[in-house]
Amino acid sequence: MKNAVLTAALAACVLAGCAETFGTYPAVESYGEFRPPGEHVAQAWLLGEPQYPKAELARGAEGSVIIDARVSAFGELQDARISPEGAGSEAFVAAVRDALPLWRFYPPLDADCHPTKERIKVRVSFQADEGVPKVNVHGEGPAWKGSNQPQPISVSRPAYPWKISAMRWQDGIVVSARASIDAQGRVMDTTVKAYPLYLSWITLPFEDAARTAILDLKFPPARPGTAEPRHYCTDVVFAAR
Repeated sequence: MKNAVLTAALAACVLAGCAETFGTYPAVESYGEFRPPGEHVAQAWLLGEPQYPKAELARGAEGSVIIDARVSAFGELQDARISPEGAGSEAFVAAVRDALPLWRFYPPLDADCHPTKERIKVRVSFQADEGVPKVNVHGEGPAWKGSNQPQPISVSRPAYPWKISAMRWQDGIVVSARASIDAQGRVMDTTVKAYPLYLSWITLPFEDAARTAILDLKFPPARPGTAEPRHYCTDVVFAAR
């Protein structure tokens, strides 16, 4: 039921302008970009701005709140501990708590890009500039431990699905991919998952494009005596230009 509610909320968000859809198609030569998966750890992929407390906004009061939490497989913040950062920030805690149920974050990852139960910290700052409210949300998580993974020696650029109208969802459609590599350096299989979740009618073409590019990657042969398959993890970001 919770996922169904979130799916409806995401669809409404798209229609209301949370994602901007343009009437033109990206050029045929448009491509996605490979990025280390650690860059997205603890960052939000869905974020509804909390309401600035009216009394604090009226008098120009500012403050910040710290959230200490785990991230579920669906991006929810679990076991969240919400606390004011410094004196005078207590009034902002309730605003953050009310906004939290529909927030979704990228989870921390282990060396093989599996989500972990490590905690993240999210700082929510409230600022008022001549009566205009501004809320900033920034997450910090444990460093990704897969920096020593094998690197491809031959790369096939992921083509932007040309039949899909250009979309902008924060920094784009992000496809998280994990590939298994054999001893000869060939990709045996790959798993992909696109963000934002629950919008398969939009994201499936991006998953297919990322999967095609990952399967074409070539890696150096494994060292002699290496028995287990190696793994390669990456994000593929498709952003409207």
